[in-house]
Amino acid sequence: MVEALFATPAHLRPGQHPADGEAGTSAAAETAPHAEPFTEPCPACEETVTERHIHCPACGLRLL
Repeated sequence: MVEALFATPAHLRPGQHPADGEAGTSAAAETAPHAEPFTEPCPACEETVTERHIHCPACGLRLL
C-alpha cells in the first residue's frame, strides 16, 4: 500500500517486463481488431445487431 502511494509500481518501472506469456496475452486478446462473430438483439429495442455495430442501427444505443 505504501509503495503504491509513494513509489512507482513495479510494473511501471523502466526495465521491468512481465514474464513471457503472462499478462500480455490477455491484454492482446481484449484489444484484438476483429471480434468473434455474433448476432443478438439490442437490449433497448430488440433490433438485431452484430459484432460490427458500435451503435444500434435502430435506436443509437452504444454497444459494448
